[in-house]
Amino acid sequence: MPSAALGGARQLVRQSLDTLGMRWFTQPRPPGNTAAERRAALWNRNPATRYAADHGHLHVPTGCTPEGLRLDAWLYRQRRAWRNGQLTPQQQTALTELGFVVEADQASAG
Repeated sequence: MPSAALGGARQLVRQSLDTLGMRWFTQPRPPGNTAAERRAALWNRNPATRYAADHGHLHVPTGCTPEGLRLDAWLYRQRRAWRNGQLTPQQQTALTELGFVVEADQASAG
């Protein structure tokens, strides 16, 4: 197909889509809709904080699900992220203040 015909076909397709109500430019995502914002929100209302306050430790039993969050799995992911250098210094400080243990041998020493 010659380029002029291709350009005409594209214009026809665009006009057809415009007629159907196609939105060509997306709107910005509402706040709290990105993965990073959801993670930040979880840090701000973290059930680990309440668990540590209620129990005095973060030795969470398997399957513990306060507020619908599988806390043992979340803590496991935080350990892995810490080891891989994926936590911010603020996140590391917040976990440390809760008595978070990165390595298993630290738990037995403390």
